[in-house]
Amino acid sequence: MTNKLEKLRVLHIMAFKDMSDGIRSQLLNELKSAVSITGLQWEILVLTDKKPIFSFERQVPRIFRYIFLRELFLWLIILISQKKYDFILMRHSISDIAGFFFSPFVGNRITIHHTKELNELNVLRKGLIGKILIFIEKYITVISLRFCLGIIGVTNEIAEYEMQRIGKSKSYTTYFNGVSDLKYSNLKEKRIRNELRFAFMCSRFYDWHGLDILYESILKDYNIYCSQSIKIYLIGKISNKDLEIINSSEKLRRIFIICGTLKGNQLTEILDLCDGGISSLGLGKISLSQSCSLKTREYLSFGLPVLSSQFDCALSKQFDYYSVVNKQNITSSFLNHIRFKTISRKEVAIASFKYISKRNSIEKLFKWLRSLDDKYKA
Repeated sequence: MTNKLEKLRVLHIMAFKDMSDGIRSQLLNELKSAVSITGLQWEILVLTDKKPIFSFERQVPRIFRYIFLRELFLWLIILISQKKYDFILMRHSISDIAGFFFSPFVGNRITIHHTKELNELNVLRKGLIGKILIFIEKYITVISLRFCLGIIGVTNEIAEYEMQRIGKSKSYTTYFNGVSDLKYSNLKEKRIRNELRFAFMCSRFYDWHGLDILYESILKDYNIYCSQSIKIYLIGKISNKDLEIINSSEKLRRIFIICGTLKGNQLTEILDLCDGGISSLGLGKISLSQSCSLKTREYLSFGLPVLSSQFDCALSKQFDYYSVVNKQNITSSFLNHIRFKTISRKEVAIASFKYISKRNSIEKLFKWLRSLDDKYKA
């Protein structure tokens, strides 16, 4: 058992072909927040094919930069490092074959899950390759999960889904996304009195972000969108298919402003104008009824009220600056944002922080890990 005076040593480890800016931002928030927690030694290691940007990133050797081999390298690092830490928090790699062989030899591993993997694969991967990856995840990768010490989900729903998948009783908890700082002071007050403008940010737009649901709403209620001067900034990488849909429709072109990937001042110059932020509108496509996206936390930290198709499990149901929408009420929900015009971004951000603080999230996880440590090493 770790002495209560000793620091709990935790390694958060994961592997990506190419890490998104959103994940990188979340990990920076995590590091900054963990440093201030007494009794916790928190380290992060990201294995990526790309050239490292921050000190917690390490480039995967060229020989391992292929499907399945990247996860093999991840497991080799875990095997070498496991005795240095009380817990290895491993972000789950979908369709990981290597874990089938190595997971029995790592007794302090806890897996972190950000989605319902099989449901996501059904949406993302089609054809023969998709069927192979689904088979691996369903029948091979799941075996490695049965050897983990515990399960962490970014929502209660995901954590419970993983428990059902593995079919064994294990300790589990939630670990919400969060931010380390509020950013409302980075924005200038440039909201336009007689217009409603919304940011829709994604590193890359996937089906579950729900652009198609917005298309339907705009085309159905186009006259309302025009009369109320509603504009939507699409910030991030958009598929050629969606670009073609937007560019081929005069109505969609009048409502959407395609920005591409934005950072720094380019991003804040757009957010200066915005009355709200759109999270995901199609999470039901991957059978998710709860949300806990970093995007929502970024919006709120800037003082932008949020619209989403799913309830955010880290927020209070009485929280005024988060609206759950559906296909039938998207347009009216946009119009309801008029009521926030007179509320300062500072007020929105400060009211949000107790729910979106990464430090609060890590402290909750730290207590769970301490209790697990007492049980595990007793």
